[in-house]
Amino acid sequence: MTAPSVGVDVELRNVGSVLRALKQIDPDLRRRVPDEIKSPAQPMLVEIRAKMPATLMSGFTTGSKRYRPGRARQRTTLRFRGTRPRSAPGDSWPLLRVVTTDPALSITGNARRAQAGIDRAGRPYGTRRGSAMIAQLPGGPERWLWPTVERWAPRLEDDIQDIIDGYARIVSRKLEA
Repeated sequence: MTAPSVGVDVELRNVGSVLRALKQIDPDLRRRVPDEIKSPAQPMLVEIRAKMPATLMSGFTTGSKRYRPGRARQRTTLRFRGTRPRSAPGDSWPLLRVVTTDPALSITGNARRAQAGIDRAGRPYGTRRGSAMIAQLPGGPERWLWPTVERWAPRLEDDIQDIIDGYARIVSRKLEA
């Protein structure tokens, strides 16, 4: 099962070049970048975890996919990706994501996305059982993830850009020396 993630498109400048230069100039400093970039997003993660529901629906009370709020909170984390995936266009990639690996949240999140009942080709899909499940859901990750991430995005964009600019100044100083 893949972990659903939430991201907001944010335009940051010089990320790839700064990270590549840091890796060549000072690998130890480059290893500190993920923690520093995640640090301004920690309050957002705390807010997301606090908004998670205490229960989902009856089908998620037993079995391997049962919902346990404590485990769901623990399995919802921030993920940093410092290299551009090959599938990403140009010099753009999701640098920081909120990711959950909890099975119940993954299922409800994907079910909530599927609520519209139309696939990418524009064809209707789904079953009566699936539609009934979606109708019973008290919420999927998008109910507390998306609004929270969208509200925090401008502030995080500024904070992360300041961090990247600080590292760019360090790279410039080391290259000039």
